Amino acid sequence: MNSFLADLAARGLIPVEQAATLGSLPGGGQDTVVRQLIRQGLVDQQTLATELSRHFSLPLATQWPDGHVLPESISLRFMRERHVLPAGIEDGRLAVILSDPSDERT
Repeated sequence: MNSFLADLAARGLIPVEQAATLGSLPGGGQDTVVRQLIRQGLVDQQTLATELSRHFSLPLATQWPDGHVLPESISLRFMRERHVLPAGIEDGRLAVILSDPSDERT
């Protein structure tokens, strides 16, 4: 079982059986367990965002960028399809806001 799903089940946010089922569904390379959770509506999105932040030790986004960051380098289509938003450049590194930090492909 995926460690994030196991964590949600241990915290009583989804049933253990549901966590086991989701962890074994074929994703076809496109679906992460987070996207499966969203699509099935098993956890409300605010709770899911909070749990992802906690599980991955990432800050929860509370502010959005004032303007476009690197608009000539990152296509709008990519950002829409992968649910990622460039937030700024910090210390020469691109900071992004992700809806699914488990999506290693993005």
